[in-house]
Amino acid sequence: MLEKTGTWIVKNRIGIAISFLGILLLSAIGIGKLSINYDFYSYLPQDINSVIGQKILQEDFGFSDNIYVVLSGKTVNETKEIIDRLNKMPDVAETFWYSDLEDVKIPEDFASKEARDQFLSGEDTLIQITLAPTGRKASQQAEAIKAELGVEARVVGDFLYNQEVERLSNSAKSSMLVIAVIAILLVLVLALTQPAYSILFLVSAGIAILINFGLTGFFRGQMSFMTSSVAAALQLAVTMDYAIFLLHRYEEEKKTLPSLEAMAKSIAKTATAVLSSGLTTMAGFLALLFMSMKMGGDMGIVMAQGVFVGFVVTLTILPALILIIEKPLNALKHKNLFPNMEKLGNFVVRNKGIIALIFLVLAVPAYIGSNMQPVTYSFEEGIKFDENIQKDLDLVMEKFGSGHTVSVVLLGMDENQRLEIEKRLSKVPHVKEIIGPLSTGSAYVPKSYVPKKVLAKLESEGKHLLTVMLDAPNKTELEKSFEGIKSIEKGYNGNVLATGTDMIQYDIEKMGVSDNLKVNIATILGVFVIVWIALRKFRPSLVLIIGIEVAIWLNIAIQWFLNTPPTFYFGPVALGAIQLGATVDYSILIATRYFDELKEKSPEEAMKISIREGSPAIITSALTLFGACAAISATSQISMVKDLTMLLARGALISGTIVITAIPALLLIFKGKIRRKNA
Repeated sequence: MLEKTGTWIVKNRIGIAISFLGILLLSAIGIGKLSINYDFYSYLPQDINSVIGQKILQEDFGFSDNIYVVLSGKTVNETKEIIDRLNKMPDVAETFWYSDLEDVKIPEDFASKEARDQFLSGEDTLIQITLAPTGRKASQQAEAIKAELGVEARVVGDFLYNQEVERLSNSAKSSMLVIAVIAILLVLVLALTQPAYSILFLVSAGIAILINFGLTGFFRGQMSFMTSSVAAALQLAVTMDYAIFLLHRYEEEKKTLPSLEAMAKSIAKTATAVLSSGLTTMAGFLALLFMSMKMGGDMGIVMAQGVFVGFVVTLTILPALILIIEKPLNALKHKNLFPNMEKLGNFVVRNKGIIALIFLVLAVPAYIGSNMQPVTYSFEEGIKFDENIQKDLDLVMEKFGSGHTVSVVLLGMDENQRLEIEKRLSKVPHVKEIIGPLSTGSAYVPKSYVPKKVLAKLESEGKHLLTVMLDAPNKTELEKSFEGIKSIEKGYNGNVLATGTDMIQYDIEKMGVSDNLKVNIATILGVFVIVWIALRKFRPSLVLIIGIEVAIWLNIAIQWFLNTPPTFYFGPVALGAIQLGATVDYSILIATRYFDELKEKSPEEAMKISIREGSPAIITSALTLFGACAAISATSQISMVKDLTMLLARGALISGTIVITAIPALLLIFKGKIRRKNA
C-alpha cells in the first residue's frame, strides 16, 4: 500500500508541486485571518472564582479601562487644573482623585488617612483615569494622555502587560526565525553529503510552516503570543529529521535502483520509519492540553498539527522537489563531514558497566535538583518589563502600593450580609484595612449623600466590591491570609469571589502543581504506548522512557546547581512534554536498529553497528533542535520564551548524549532479560 502511494507521488510529482502552489495561496488567506492573542489572563481557566471575579471587575467596575497617572511636585490647584484638562480629552471618560473623597481644604490632621494614602504621597500625587470607549487600544489612549501631560507624568495600568508582550514579541520575531534558519542550515551543510539539499529541506519546511499557520487561521483564528514566538522555529527543528531520513534512504536505494523507483521505495520506508517518531512528538505536544493554563493547549494543538503537516509535506512535496532539480544539485556533492562513529560504538560497548553506573548515580541528584529548582507564578516576572516602565511601576508601588491586595466581589447580597462579610474578612490574619461600606461610612448614610464616583467604586448593578489590604510579613503568612479569605468565599456558593492579581497568582500556583503532574503522566503514558507499539518490547521501551526522563531531570537540575533565577512555571511543565516527545525518537532509532542487527549478530556487535549508523542522524537532529531553540532564546526579549527555549536547547544536547551512550549501555546490560522476555 505504501509503495503504491510512493509510486503515485513519484509519477505525479509535477502535479503535486503545482497543487502545493494553490495550497500556499489558501494558506496565505488563512494567515491573514490569524491574530495573535497577547492577553495572558485569557488563557487562565475561566471557571475559577478569581478569574470570574476579575471579569466582573473589568466589565462591571471598569477596571480594564482604568489607568493611573503619577505627577510629582504639583500643588493642589495645579493638580486640579491638570484634571480639568484630562476631563476635556476624548480619550478620558472620567477621573478620580483625592478631591472626590475629601474636601482638599480640610487640614491633613483632620482628613481621612486612608483617602490621603490612596492619592497623595510626599510630593507625588496619583490620579485614576477611566478611559473612554473610543475604539482605540488602551496603550494608544495612554500615550495620548502622556503626550498631553508631558514627559514628567508617569502613566501605568493593566494595559502595560499586553502592550509590553506585544512589543517584546514583535521586536525580535523576524530575527529569531532568521537566526534559527541559519543555525539549522549550518548543521545541515555539515550533516549532508549534498549540502544544496539543505535549501530544499528549508523550502519544504517553510511550506509546512505556512500551511500550519494557515490552517490555524482558518480553524482557530488566533494563537497565543507564546506559540507565535516559538512555533515556526520549533516546527522547523522537530520535523527536519523526516527530510534527513528520506534523503539518506533515497541515497541508499539509488545504489541498486533507478531514481524514480528508488524514491518510491524511499517514501514508503520513510513513512514507516518516522511514523512512530512523529507520533511520539505529537503525543508530547498534545499532552499540553492537560494543562489548566490554556496557553499550553494552544501551543500543543498548533505544534501537533505542525508535526503532522511536516510529515505529510516531507512525503509529498519534498520528493517531488528532489526529483525535479536533482541533477544540478548532484554537482555540489561532497564527502560526509561527520566523524566516523565507530570509535564511539566501541567505547560504549567496552565501558557499558561504567557508563550505566554513572547514569544511575547521576539520576539521583538530577531528580533531587529538578524538584528543588524554584519556579515563579508571577506573569510580571515571566515577561520582564522595559527598564523605564519597571521604574515607573516600582515608584507607584513604593509610593501608593498597599502591599498585597485582594478584591472581593459580592453578588446579590443585602446590606446586612455585606456588612457581615466585611466583619468576617477583618478577622482574617494580616488584614490591615478593608475599603467597603464600613470603612467609607456609606453603610450609615443614604446613598444620595454618597458621591456618585465613590459609589461607583463600591457597587455596580447589584454587585458590590470590597478591597482587602494585607500586610503579611512573608509568603507563608500571606498564604494563610489567602486561605482565610478562600474559606469565607467557599461558604457562599459562588456569590463571594476573591480576585485580583495576588489571588489569581495564588490560584495559578495551585494549578501549577497539578498541571505538572497531569502533563507528566499524560506524556509518559502516551509516549510509552507509542514506543511499546514501535518496538513490541516492554522492558526496552521502559529503558528508553527512563533515559529521556533522567535527561529532563538533569536539564532542570542544572538550573538549580547553577543557581539560576526562578523561571515561569509554564517552562518546566512544557519542557517535560516537549523534550520527551521530541527526543525519545532518537532512542527509538538506536533501539530499532539494535534489534534488527540482533537477529544475525551478537548483542555487542549489534550495538556497535547501531551506534555507528544511528549516531550521525541523532547528533544532527539534536543539533538542529539545539540551534533553533538557542537562536530563539538568544534573541527573544520575553523571559518565559527565553527560559523555555533555553531548556529545550540544552535538553536536546542532554537527550542526544544519553541516547548514544547511557541507553545503549543499559540495553546491553539487560540484554539477557530482554531476550528471554521476548523470545
